[in-house]
Amino acid sequence: MCNRLLNLPVEEREEPIERPRQELRPFDIADYDLYEFDPKDREAQQKFAPYFEQRGIDLGTQHAFYRDFCLAAERREDGGRETRLAFPMTLPKDAGRIVGFEQYGSDKGMDEGRHSSEGLWIASPARTPLAEAKHIYWFENTCNAMAYYQLHRAKKPELRKAVFVSTNGEPTEKQMRGVLELTVPATQHICFDNNADGWHSAWNLEKEICRSVRYAIEETPERKPYLDSIPDGVDLTEGEFYLLPEGGLRESNMRFDAEREEAFSMRSSGLCAPEDIKDQIDTMNKCYREYREKLREFLGIDREHDVAFICEKADYRHTSWAAQLLAEQSREVSVGQEPEQEENAGQERQTHFRR
Repeated sequence: MCNRLLNLPVEEREEPIERPRQELRPFDIADYDLYEFDPKDREAQQKFAPYFEQRGIDLGTQHAFYRDFCLAAERREDGGRETRLAFPMTLPKDAGRIVGFEQYGSDKGMDEGRHSSEGLWIASPARTPLAEAKHIYWFENTCNAMAYYQLHRAKKPELRKAVFVSTNGEPTEKQMRGVLELTVPATQHICFDNNADGWHSAWNLEKEICRSVRYAIEETPERKPYLDSIPDGVDLTEGEFYLLPEGGLRESNMRFDAEREEAFSMRSSGLCAPEDIKDQIDTMNKCYREYREKLREFLGIDREHDVAFICEKADYRHTSWAAQLLAEQSREVSVGQEPEQEENAGQERQTHFRR
């Protein structure tokens, strides 16, 4: 079920405005010489070091994704070459066809034809096919995807079987629908940047996820009035209450609303102990799960095909996972230097004493 719905509601956000994607020149893979990362050839790996070291991406992460990036040397008309770190972008339903590159420091590489708004970087360390994945992780660029993996791989070994997706900027409708059509049973992890653009992208994706579930429901005469009352792009619980069938489903909805109102009241009063508030929120969530199960039965969908997404943000001090990775590495270096500094200070004090 939707992770966001299990917490107390947040302020309503404004309706997102569609933003046009920048026009790019046609992509032709024949314009490039490609150099692959060889996990068994240390010398070959060194060619990639300048591109990854400045971003804090270590060899372990490079090995995990080595099939999903390369060095692309573009042949120019003047005979010269421009080499960049490139991440092949494919179509969700045609993983074997490269339709463009996500390239750092470049606005070139994507096809401006019919695939310009469909291609994504789709990668899995364990080579899990998109349609078989249980977890999909969404990012605005590949650097953030690899940084997220590196930050969490030790505590989440299951990430190897997950599928990582980069939209190379704000996700388009075709990108979102292309992935969601194949992955409705999977949990969608929305990991966009921790800033206004990232929040806007997350809101667009949340709406598309809700649409994908809504469109898959069969409209029977009993269900149609309620389904028609659900606003576009919102969760299945947002329809008109009085259009639900009388009996257990309505009663379950009323219990959830009452427990939610009590949780709001306790948290806002400032008079309740934190453990009491937690207990009330747990009760509210239990009632929500019971209501959601009855709603699924009414709408004829199973748990696997219900809305399932989790929003994950970098630490509040950082705008992206890539920035968080670099900051944590910097802190680790600083901590490692402290004993050496203390030792040097101790030697200095001893020197002064002998004098």
